[in-house]
Amino acid sequence: MLNNVVLEDTSTDTCHLRFTAADLATVRVVPSLGRAPETALALELLARTRCRTGFEAWQRAVHGALTDRSPGLLREMLTIGRQRATIDALLSGGLTDSRVVTVVREFHEVAVAPYWAGLMAEMETERDTRCRVLPTGGLAGMLESLHPRMEWCSPDLAVPCSRASVDLDGRGILVAPSPFLTGTPRVIVPVRADRPVALVYPVTLDRALLGGIWSGGTAEQRSLGPLLGRTRAAVLAALTDTRASVELSRALDISSAAVSQHTSILRAAGLISSQRTVNALLHTLTPLGAALLRGSARG
Repeated sequence: MLNNVVLEDTSTDTCHLRFTAADLATVRVVPSLGRAPETALALELLARTRCRTGFEAWQRAVHGALTDRSPGLLREMLTIGRQRATIDALLSGGLTDSRVVTVVREFHEVAVAPYWAGLMAEMETERDTRCRVLPTGGLAGMLESLHPRMEWCSPDLAVPCSRASVDLDGRGILVAPSPFLTGTPRVIVPVRADRPVALVYPVTLDRALLGGIWSGGTAEQRSLGPLLGRTRAAVLAALTDTRASVELSRALDISSAAVSQHTSILRAAGLISSQRTVNALLHTLTPLGAALLRGSARG
């Protein structure tokens, strides 16, 4: 279950995003900005005195793993996570300190990579939920649904965050949820002028679901993993809605070739069916696959 949340929402500042007609035509809602931005937000979260609700097990696991590697390295990471300017530089692509880049990459290996597939499957669901607002609420309704203090007043979007207002000027905008972001949304302006501005908003995940992710996958993946293999179990769990191969590749962070291999095996076992359209190969659970998934969740 996914819900919008406001944690530690003490900001009284407002950033105005000023849209042109071209920007309105190119708004894209994505499940994530990618590994590097999520790693920066995760590092910032780890450095907080009070971790986000549901992330306590993650915090303990990361602290333990980093302490085993080097107590000094953990202290260095926490110092970086407390430096807002450094986090902002990581998010915008403007960081030039090679030592910080090296440390952040090591942090990613311990704190983000092991949980990426599970978190991104849930962010795919969140993205789809936001997009379902569009037919009835339009773009303004979808944007305002991201946070209770978000307000659309054409051609501006008022965002509760502490940064200067931004003229998009045709750069376009990416809208993305983040499980690691707390409090108010974050507006990210890449240093490269040919990259779109990003609007990241906080969401929270059900504690039970998070417990499954921190322990190595969702409930379905843990129960079906020994039977199908962990990746194929993840593919099956991701097909509660029909998805194209490219969506599975993105959601599970596996290659297109791996998606093709695993869906072929699941199809041969009668657990999914696949249908080719002009532009994509769409995969759907069969009744047998759905029954297997339901049984694993109950177990």
